[in-house]
Amino acid sequence: EKLFERDVKKEINNWIIRQDIFTGNIAEANRIAQDAVSRGAGAVGLNAKEVTSHKQMQQLLQGIDMTKTGINFISSRSYPLTLELFIYEIAHRGQEGANLAGSLNFDSIGYLLLHGNFHQSVQGNLDEGEYLIRTIGKHIPGFHAITVNGHLFHNAGATLVQELAFSLASGNEYMADLTSKGLSADSIAGSLRFSLGIGSDYFM
Repeated sequence: EKLFERDVKKEINNWIIRQDIFTGNIAEANRIAQDAVSRGAGAVGLNAKEVTSHKQMQQLLQGIDMTKTGINFISSRSYPLTLELFIYEIAHRGQEGANLAGSLNFDSIGYLLLHGNFHQSVQGNLDEGEYLIRTIGKHIPGFHAITVNGHLFHNAGATLVQELAFSLASGNEYMADLTSKGLSADSIAGSLRFSLGIGSDYFM
């Protein structure tokens, strides 16, 4: 599956081709990622569920120039652990985190919608979101900590207008909850990423 990301920081209409790789097999995911990059992908989405050590993170990212390729972790058993291992790999390579781009697919509201309950608890997920935003702000400010998965509403039968409305409502909920933890509205807004469904009627 290929996603197309809009680079809204530039005035030109520039899009980044992103290849999402769903396999949990680390060696296979790395092979697919390297092939995607060689074919022109500017970003990859990686499943980090089986990555629990720095050696495995190295394996997953082997041969990928993170200064040229956006790294997005689309799945993880623990996003704080994934983030820590990723930051360690950045330091191991001697690279500047400020020059890297990408995201985590942390979405406690989306998890609640899919499973009917929070992954930990309301407070536990709130604490986790705060940790991710603060840690990313210190080490890799170009990263997005939270992804609002609007396509979940789309896949559940929402109209385009409903999908947009529910996605914005989710973003607003993150803003309200995390500002209560002492985070600034700017730091939260800069950490949010929206993922929306797209079909033939994408002008809406």
